[in-house]
Amino acid sequence: MKRVSTARTKIWRDDELAAAELLRGRFVDYSYDVHTHDKACFALITRGAIRIRMRTTEFVARAGDLYAIDAEEPHAGWPVDNRGWSLRTLYVDLARLQELVGDKVRKGSPGLAGPIIRDRHFNSILYKVHARLGRRMAPVGARRTFFPIRRVAVRISYAGGSAPAESRP
Repeated sequence: MKRVSTARTKIWRDDELAAAELLRGRFVDYSYDVHTHDKACFALITRGAIRIRMRTTEFVARAGDLYAIDAEEPHAGWPVDNRGWSLRTLYVDLARLQELVGDKVRKGSPGLAGPIIRDRHFNSILYKVHARLGRRMAPVGARRTFFPIRRVAVRISYAGGSAPAESRP
Protein backbone atom coordinates (compact mmCIF):
# COMPACT_ATOMS: atom_id res chain seq x y z
CA MET A 1 0.00 0.00 0.00
CA LYS A 2 1.35 3.42 -0.97
CA ARG A 3 2.01 5.81 1.89
CA VAL A 4 0.28 9.19 1.60
CA SER A 5 2.41 12.28 2.25
CA THR A 6 1.08 14.83 4.70
CA ALA A 7 1.56 18.54 4.15
CA ARG A 8 -0.46 21.45 5.50
CA THR A 9 0.35 24.83 4.07
CA LYS A 10 -0.88 28.37 3.84
CA ILE A 11 0.52 30.56 1.07
CA TRP A 12 -0.16 34.24 0.56
CA ARG A 13 1.32 37.31 -1.10
CA ASP A 14 1.81 40.82 0.16
CA ASP A 15 2.31 43.21 -2.75
CA GLU A 16 2.89 46.18 -0.44
CA LEU A 17 5.87 44.45 1.11
CA ALA A 18 8.29 44.11 -1.79
CA ALA A 19 5.87 41.70 -3.53
CA ALA A 20 6.78 39.15 -0.86
CA GLU A 21 5.32 35.66 -0.98
CA LEU A 22 4.87 33.92 2.35
CA LEU A 23 4.35 30.31 3.29
CA ARG A 24 3.56 28.65 6.60
CA GLY A 25 3.68 24.88 6.53
CA ARG A 26 3.91 21.61 8.40
CA PHE A 27 5.30 18.63 6.55
CA VAL A 28 5.25 14.99 7.65
CA ASP A 29 6.49 12.21 5.39
CA TYR A 30 6.92 14.75 2.61
CA SER A 31 9.88 15.28 0.30
CA TYR A 32 10.43 17.79 -2.45
CA ASP A 33 12.51 17.18 -5.55
CA VAL A 34 15.22 19.48 -6.83
CA HIS A 35 13.70 22.83 -7.75
CA THR A 36 14.42 26.57 -7.68
CA HIS A 37 12.52 29.74 -6.78
CA ASP A 38 12.47 32.98 -8.75
CA LYS A 39 13.03 34.94 -5.50
CA ALA A 40 15.37 34.59 -2.55
CA CYS A 41 14.07 32.21 0.10
CA PHE A 42 14.23 32.70 3.88
CA ALA A 43 12.84 29.53 5.51
CA LEU A 44 12.75 29.57 9.30
CA ILE A 45 12.45 26.03 10.65
CA THR A 46 10.06 26.26 13.60
CA ARG A 47 9.74 22.58 14.53
CA GLY A 48 11.53 19.35 13.67
CA ALA A 49 14.29 19.04 11.12
CA ILE A 50 14.78 18.75 7.37
CA ARG A 51 17.69 17.33 5.40
CA ILE A 52 18.57 19.61 2.48
CA ARG A 53 20.64 18.93 -0.60
CA MET A 54 22.21 21.76 -2.58
CA ARG A 55 24.39 21.01 -5.57
CA THR A 56 27.13 18.82 -4.06
CA THR A 57 26.43 19.31 -0.35
CA GLU A 58 23.88 17.96 2.08
CA PHE A 59 23.05 19.16 5.61
CA VAL A 60 20.32 19.30 8.26
CA ALA A 61 18.36 22.43 9.21
CA ARG A 62 16.72 22.18 12.64
CA ALA A 63 14.18 24.19 14.63
CA GLY A 64 15.59 27.68 15.11
CA ASP A 65 17.74 27.58 11.95
CA LEU A 66 17.10 29.95 9.09
CA TYR A 67 17.68 28.41 5.68
CA ALA A 68 18.48 31.31 3.34
CA ILE A 69 19.21 30.85 -0.36
CA ASP A 70 19.40 33.02 -3.44
CA ALA A 71 16.88 32.92 -6.25
CA GLU A 72 17.49 30.15 -8.80
CA GLU A 73 19.54 28.06 -6.33
CA PRO A 74 18.71 24.36 -6.93
CA HIS A 75 17.77 22.47 -3.75
CA ALA A 76 15.80 19.46 -2.49
CA GLY A 77 14.63 18.41 0.96
CA TRP A 78 13.13 15.58 2.99
CA PRO A 79 12.35 14.89 6.66
CA VAL A 80 15.04 13.69 9.03
CA ASP A 81 12.55 11.52 10.93
CA ASN A 82 8.85 10.61 11.03
CA ARG A 83 7.94 13.80 12.92
CA GLY A 84 8.66 16.00 9.90
CA TRP A 85 9.17 19.74 10.15
CA SER A 86 7.34 23.06 10.25
CA LEU A 87 8.50 26.35 8.79
CA ARG A 88 7.67 29.94 8.00
CA THR A 89 9.07 31.08 4.67
CA LEU A 90 9.49 34.47 3.06
CA TYR A 91 10.22 34.66 -0.68
CA VAL A 92 11.40 38.11 -1.72
CA ASP A 93 13.35 39.85 -4.46
CA LEU A 94 16.60 40.96 -2.78
CA ALA A 95 17.04 44.05 -4.95
CA ARG A 96 13.48 45.13 -4.11
CA LEU A 97 14.11 44.44 -0.41
CA GLN A 98 17.26 46.58 -0.49
CA GLU A 99 15.33 49.35 -2.20
CA LEU A 100 12.49 49.11 0.32
CA VAL A 101 14.75 49.39 3.37
CA GLY A 102 16.83 52.12 1.77
CA ASP A 103 20.08 50.16 1.55
CA LYS A 104 21.99 52.07 -1.12
CA VAL A 105 25.42 51.63 0.42
CA ARG A 106 26.45 48.52 -1.47
CA LYS A 107 26.77 48.18 -5.21
CA GLY A 108 26.33 45.06 -7.31
CA SER A 109 23.99 42.12 -7.14
CA PRO A 110 23.08 40.91 -3.68
CA GLY A 111 23.50 37.31 -2.64
CA LEU A 112 22.72 35.62 0.65
CA ALA A 113 25.20 34.67 3.35
CA GLY A 114 23.71 31.24 3.89
CA PRO A 115 22.51 28.64 3.46
CA ILE A 116 22.12 28.39 7.25
CA ILE A 117 21.92 31.49 9.44
CA ARG A 118 21.98 30.78 13.15
CA ASP A 119 21.15 34.12 14.71
CA ARG A 120 18.48 33.85 17.42
CA HIS A 121 17.78 37.56 17.55
CA PHE A 122 17.36 37.98 13.83
CA ASN A 123 15.41 34.74 13.46
CA SER A 124 12.96 35.83 16.19
CA ILE A 125 12.41 39.13 14.34
CA LEU A 126 11.70 37.25 11.13
CA TYR A 127 9.28 34.97 12.98
CA LYS A 128 7.39 37.92 14.48
CA VAL A 129 7.13 39.78 11.17
CA HIS A 130 5.96 36.60 9.41
CA ALA A 131 3.37 35.87 12.14
CA ARG A 132 2.10 39.44 11.98
CA LEU A 133 1.62 39.21 8.24
CA GLY A 134 -0.04 35.82 8.66
CA ARG A 135 -2.66 37.34 10.93
CA ARG A 136 -3.33 39.89 8.18
CA MET A 137 -2.49 42.76 10.48
CA ALA A 138 -2.19 45.85 8.36
CA PRO A 139 1.41 47.05 8.45
CA VAL A 140 2.12 50.61 9.53
CA GLY A 141 3.96 50.87 6.23
CA ALA A 142 6.03 48.57 4.10
CA ARG A 143 9.31 50.30 4.91
CA ARG A 144 8.68 50.21 8.66
CA THR A 145 7.49 46.59 8.64
CA PHE A 146 10.48 45.38 6.65
CA PHE A 147 13.00 47.53 8.48
CA PRO A 148 13.65 44.74 11.03
CA ILE A 149 14.31 42.50 8.06
CA ARG A 150 17.16 44.87 7.25
CA ARG A 151 19.10 42.70 9.68
CA VAL A 152 18.71 40.02 7.00
CA ALA A 153 19.77 42.51 4.37
CA VAL A 154 22.86 43.29 6.45
CA ARG A 155 23.61 39.56 6.47
CA ILE A 156 23.42 39.59 2.70
CA SER A 157 26.86 39.02 1.30
CA TYR A 158 27.78 39.85 -2.22
CA ALA A 159 29.89 36.74 -2.54
CA GLY A 160 26.92 34.40 -2.28
CA GLY A 161 26.32 31.49 0.07
CA SER A 162 28.23 28.37 0.92
CA ALA A 163 27.59 25.23 2.90
CA PRO A 164 27.27 25.74 6.65
CA ALA A 165 30.55 25.42 8.52
CA GLU A 166 28.85 23.22 11.08
CA SER A 167 26.39 20.55 9.97
CA ARG A 168 24.63 18.91 12.88
CA PRO A 169 23.64 15.25 12.38
